[in-house]
Amino acid sequence: MPIAEKSYDIAVILVFENIRFIEFNDSWISNQSLSRASKHAAAHAPDIQGRLDKLIEQQKPYRFAFDGRVRLKPPYPVSAEDMARYYVPQLFVLCECGPGYYTLREDFASYEILYTYAGEGVLEYGGQKYTLKAGDGFFIDCRKKHHYYTKGERWVHAELHFDGPQAAYHFQEFYKSGNPCFHESRNGKLQTTWEAMLRAWQDFLLYKQLHVSNDISQIMAHLLVLKYQSGSGDSTPDSISRLVKYMDRHFAEPITLDMLSEKVSLSKYYLSHEFKRYMGVAPMQYLQYVRLENAKLMLLHTKLPVRAVAQEVGFSDVNNFDRQFLRHTGVTPVRFRKSNQNSR
Repeated sequence: MPIAEKSYDIAVILVFENIRFIEFNDSWISNQSLSRASKHAAAHAPDIQGRLDKLIEQQKPYRFAFDGRVRLKPPYPVSAEDMARYYVPQLFVLCECGPGYYTLREDFASYEILYTYAGEGVLEYGGQKYTLKAGDGFFIDCRKKHHYYTKGERWVHAELHFDGPQAAYHFQEFYKSGNPCFHESRNGKLQTTWEAMLRAWQDFLLYKQLHVSNDISQIMAHLLVLKYQSGSGDSTPDSISRLVKYMDRHFAEPITLDMLSEKVSLSKYYLSHEFKRYMGVAPMQYLQYVRLENAKLMLLHTKLPVRAVAQEVGFSDVNNFDRQFLRHTGVTPVRFRKSNQNSR
């Protein structure tokens, strides 16, 4: 059935209306189809063909079929130095797929985040099967065998493939529960960060790779928070919820594990175990995450010196703040502020 005869969600088209994609409106399958995509790109954007040819070569061992309207953002040139330093996007695809769509592969050097806008899909991963409806998504390691496909007549979704030096760590933190799925409404933070990443991806920016890498880092951090807030499928105990809210509001104050344990009348050892069970990280790790995320906001939206920012978010030692910020974002506070100011 031609794509024009299918009733896809028009709102999804408008979500990415300011993003430039290579677009295909017919059913196209596996490597032959990708070859057509490369020829199409050569006719309209010759500089993109080489990148798509490389993608075709990478995809040869895998089985997949596209059915419907597909819009893709191909990878851009990245140096070996940047690949070792930053999160690098490999491909972004917006799919409005019919019943014939599927992907089946393993040993693919990539991490993937997929989000559903409309219709339904199915993911088979880690020996489990998950149904994905509007608002559902997943975060998987494509090196492991995975199979996903349309359930019913249509599945409208977006896919981001990427890799980076800390991607394995973030994925392992997310997947501790053994469930690769998450849920968020369409107007949530994932969508806004995706759009920011795609704009940085397509536009000329000073420190372009840093911007894109930072957006991917924010996406993964957000997925971790979603997972923590959902309690990985379990109901989060009131004691843990209370401590999370307390740290979210009082992160700038001196906080110790002993202090937190007293607040909920639990031993610090039991508290650490339970907090990590439901939140995915230890209490003090969560506190540091909140402090560093707030530091990023202050660096972007205030003119406070780095030393003052460190104190405002709860770091008494600016050298320790510099080290932790570098580990968290991949850049120093000074470079983070400078690069974002230069892009405005």
